[in-house]
Amino acid sequence: MKMTSASLTLVSLLPAAALLVAACAVDTGDTGDPGAETPFAMGAPAPESPAPARPGPRSQMAPFPGQGRAGSPGNGDVHMVYRGGPVISNVKVFTLFWSPSVENQSALDSFYGAIVDSAYIDGLAEYDTSTQKIGRGKYLGTYVDSAAPAGAQVNDDQVQQEIGRLIDAGQIPQPDADTLYMVHFPAGVTITMQSYASCRQFCAYHSSFTHGSGAVYYGIMPDFSGACASCGGEPTQFDSTTVVASHEVAEAITDPNIGIANATGDERQLGWYDDKNSEIADVCQGQSFTLAGYRVTELWSNQQNACVADGEGSSSSCSHGVCVAGAALSASCGSCTAKICDADAHCCSGTWDQACVQDAVSLCGKSCQ
Repeated sequence: MKMTSASLTLVSLLPAAALLVAACAVDTGDTGDPGAETPFAMGAPAPESPAPARPGPRSQMAPFPGQGRAGSPGNGDVHMVYRGGPVISNVKVFTLFWSPSVENQSALDSFYGAIVDSAYIDGLAEYDTSTQKIGRGKYLGTYVDSAAPAGAQVNDDQVQQEIGRLIDAGQIPQPDADTLYMVHFPAGVTITMQSYASCRQFCAYHSSFTHGSGAVYYGIMPDFSGACASCGGEPTQFDSTTVVASHEVAEAITDPNIGIANATGDERQLGWYDDKNSEIADVCQGQSFTLAGYRVTELWSNQQNACVADGEGSSSSCSHGVCVAGAALSASCGSCTAKICDADAHCCSGTWDQACVQDAVSLCGKSCQ
């Protein structure tokens, strides 16, 4: 087994640190020599060899705008590899609002209910494992935490402790293998993960921790005003919030146990991960579309070697992706498909030929190679 590094891109002004995780990948195709590197935890002294600027993921963060990824979609640099850990089969999203001051609470609840029971989740079926199938989920409920720790700064340990307290008190549902707590914060609150801060080094993140006898999966969503206003890249604060929230939900489904993987140093706890580009939404930053009336991020597809919208290729009327010539596709397959069908009707009434594939490049910005 070759040892590789799992990376998290942060702003370039951060001090360089070689924070590595041993890769025990199930499907890397790598025949390199074993034992090339040894893992060590975040915050441990770096080795004396030159240190890369991308720390390994303790909890996977959506980086602050302007931070590029190492790979480039469509040129062979991106490929998610299954490491052996869990995926979430039928996600149950529960919103936890950190004080009554969080904005758009009812709208966010409606958003989660729509998105987890939609074609957006259908498209994740390619990330099934031999023992786990990913299907649609549901919105589980909400809780407004009036007793949450106050102050202008909250750290990740406090968040975990508060979630644990609410679980033990019976104020939020007991966690299971499908439960995902999405924690939203009010304006003016900075969330820190060790030396990293929201609106400075990251926009949001998802993570996991052990509580009782099982794992707890959660996502962290700051308020996207003020210093976080550029997160999401949408004209309105709510649209930017849903774009980033969809990013974290999709990544939590396909790689929920990343926090525990790093806490234990056991990369076999990871789900689907790319050492250069991280998780399925990271490589697609800046590519969003409208689904069920909400703005969401496109997601990386290994099968199509591209960032895709909706559930393209996930049903009988969507038998292949937009980058592959074949049978005619339905406009309902995705926002890109609908755009192409509108421009070239034969793509949906005749055959999806190379002209349609070229439309995917010119009209949708796909990297079809």
